[in-house]
Amino acid sequence: MISSESMRLLTIAFIGSIIGGIGIQIGCVIALLTKRLQNHFQAKMFMMCSGLLSVLIALELIPHALENGNPILAMIGIASGLTLALLVHNLYDNVVIISPPLLADRAFQTSLLLCIAIALHNIPAGAAIGLALNQSVHEAIPIISVMILHSIPEGLLVAVPLIASRKYGTALLFPFLFIGSATGLGVLSGAALLLKYSHVYSFMLSIAIGVIMHLVCYEITRPALKSLGIRKGLLFFGLGGLLSYFGIHFLH
Repeated sequence: MISSESMRLLTIAFIGSIIGGIGIQIGCVIALLTKRLQNHFQAKMFMMCSGLLSVLIALELIPHALENGNPILAMIGIASGLTLALLVHNLYDNVVIISPPLLADRAFQTSLLLCIAIALHNIPAGAAIGLALNQSVHEAIPIISVMILHSIPEGLLVAVPLIASRKYGTALLFPFLFIGSATGLGVLSGAALLLKYSHVYSFMLSIAIGVIMHLVCYEITRPALKSLGIRKGLLFFGLGGLLSYFGIHFLH
């Protein structure tokens, strides 16, 4: 018979899987609906997500990491997250997105490799969510918000080559299931620690911050600025930042 504690952990893992997959799926749906539109639309969304995430990191996640640990621990965690993101990014470097009709199978492989890379860096972020949920739901809201928001452009990244391979349709559910499961695994590992150790939470949260900072700067903002230009890019970045700022004050 399943104990109440095991049921609690399984429930948290299931919730974590949904959290990890929902932003990815939103991004996939947006990519599918806008596949005939110009890339500028997706670039605008990227810059808004970048602004949202930057403000959330600055006003919510970093203060949480410092409250539960100390500046040195937070810096080590962020550096570890950046290092992890750079290592995972090596998977990206060997991937070239080729649009149809050229080598559709290669485009499908691109999407698969991106799913693996995203799943790997979602595990520490999921652990931070699990650790936060052990403290309170309110404590977990900021990192959950960041997880969902930063997953939307990742969903776009995964879906674009998948659509190019012409193997989309039910295949668009694969990123949701695969990446969501990896996030759920991270949430479960974090929740299983039954956090009485605030420094563990601070360190895991700092790792997640480092990973997300790399994604915001390198994977989201850089290509969007190339498409939009600096002026227009900063406009949408600022709009996203304002929405995030007012959203934080609304939650509090």
